[in-house]
Amino acid sequence: MRHEHVVVAVGFSSRLDDMFLALEYMPGGSLHDALHHDGDASWLRWDAGGKRVLEHVADTLYYLHTRRPPLIHLDVKSANVLLSAVGDRNVVAKLTDLGRAVQDDNIKTRVNSAPGFSA
Repeated sequence: MRHEHVVVAVGFSSRLDDMFLALEYMPGGSLHDALHHDGDASWLRWDAGGKRVLEHVADTLYYLHTRRPPLIHLDVKSANVLLSAVGDRNVVAKLTDLGRAVQDDNIKTRVNSAPGFSA
């Protein structure tokens, strides 16, 4: 799966004693960290980078939901939105942690996962 706002998996190891997944480096960290730990998060105001971050996440969810069958993320939260840079009005946001995602022909699939929303 390739989309400009989905974090790219660049490698993995399937050895049972040393399993890992290597992801694209996103130097800005997570949106959660930017909101809760960045001293000056004013760049995330709606008229600055905030609208851009929201547009990137919404575009990604639209892409996932319009696949056939639809792909449902199940764990969308600020910790799963990674940023290209902090404090930049031209920030790029990418969705990660698709490990809980499910594909199903019936979009009304019962959800047995994390709460529907989180900080």
